Amino acid sequence: MNTDAILRHAVLTWLLFPAIAIPVSLVAHRLGHTDFFPRLLVWFVIIPIFLAASYLGELPFFVLLTGCCAASAIELVWLEAASRTLARYAATLSISLIWVIWVQIAIRFPWQVIPYVMTASIWVYYLKSKHTGSWLPPYLALITGSGMSCWILLQKDYGFGVVLFAFSVVVITDIMAFVFGKMLGGLRLCPVISPNKTLAGFIGGGLGAVLAAYIFWFAVPELNFVSVTAAGILLGASGSCGDLAASMVKRHHGIKDFSGMLGPVGGMLDRLDSLIGAGWIFLIFLKTIH
Repeated sequence: MNTDAILRHAVLTWLLFPAIAIPVSLVAHRLGHTDFFPRLLVWFVIIPIFLAASYLGELPFFVLLTGCCAASAIELVWLEAASRTLARYAATLSISLIWVIWVQIAIRFPWQVIPYVMTASIWVYYLKSKHTGSWLPPYLALITGSGMSCWILLQKDYGFGVVLFAFSVVVITDIMAFVFGKMLGGLRLCPVISPNKTLAGFIGGGLGAVLAAYIFWFAVPELNFVSVTAAGILLGASGSCGDLAASMVKRHHGIKDFSGMLGPVGGMLDRLDSLIGAGWIFLIFLKTIH
């Protein structure tokens, strides 16, 4: 299937989203969940912008992700009042953007993995420390830029079909986890880190990830049944981990959202956290099976 055929199939498939989301939002509103439609509405904008940029090619996709990284870096500086200086803005933006720029120009895999290897030891200190210090925004910007640069590598090495597949699985995982968690409630998995994360949401997100992988299989026909299933599980799990890590940062700072940049649904990082967590895992997966 060529790129144009994949795009046509993707448009028809994603048109099911508003057809399902709007009735679900109306039912949820009648049940008292008034935040359903604003949360889902933002995806009506993000999905076509992200996929259109990928379809148009490497340069438009690079421009889009560079803008996302810049906005995310600014939100990270806002985390600490003492860090809101010109020097801190410049440092945080530079550390984030250098990854996407470097990948676009020359650097190849697996250098993007380095910040994630660093993360394991840093998070231990981060969780135990009452004061994170001015090093935090640049450090998180390093992870953000590295994570988004993996999506640029997915675009450059594998093309629109792979980006469409991975992005769709991550987004549907996030949406299904939100819908199941809100509608069914129940046992809370991480009440200290993220009070809204429930077992129902976790199960719903997992089922959504595998289902989305099968629905968007047409975009990656080179993968067999086992690979598609594994990809769905990995993307869903890594995206959820990215979301949980972002929740950890927000709870540590006593905030609900990173900013109000996107209106009632929060900031740029509130929507990108799952993508940051999933990009590098999926890249490693593809490099391993190929």
